[in-house]
Parts: sequence; C-alpha cells; structure tokens
Amino acid sequence: METYTYTPTAVVFNVKSKTGIVTAIRKGSIFFVDQTNKEYMKGYSNRSSLLGEAIRFDNEKNFVDDLIKIGHIKSGNTLKKVSNTKKSLKSKKK
Repeated sequence: METYTYTPTAVVFNVKSKTGIVTAIRKGSIFFVDQTNKEYMKGYSNRSSLLGEAIRFDNEKNFVDDLIKIGHIKSGNTLKKVSNTKKSLKSKKK
C-alpha cells in the first residue's frame, strides 16, 4: 500500500495502485461517482487544460504521473499534523 495526498481537497488515500488513486479521487466527488475512470480522467484533463495544465488521460499511470508533476497529488501524507490543544495548554500552565 502506498499513501498519497490529493491536494485540491486535502484527502489522504492509501492505495495499492495508480488505478486505485484515480478510483478513490473519482468516488470522492458526488459529481463524478457514476463515471468510469476513463471518463473521469478525460473530463479532469479537459477542465485542467482551461488553466493551462496538460494532463494525459490515456491510462491511469500517465494521468497520476501528470497529477504528481503539477502538484495535484503528493506522495505520502503531506497534511500538517495538528497538535493536541488540551495537552499544549496544560503544559503551558505548569
């Protein structure tokens, strides 16, 4: 299993393959859940092209590689960890 962070929605996925990443992102959106991965990748690529981003959609590997390249996906859990506020406050009182 590999961990990736989808930066537009700050969601962390643990997946076995790049196909799993595409499926997880697609299913995470109520607008695209009924599409196939192929349909989703094509639509995502088309929308991103309006922003000048070139994303290949011929297969999941190329699609994910391009999302990583432009920063939409990052390897690992890149979300900042929030400290335990109660614990931090207690240590300041001492």
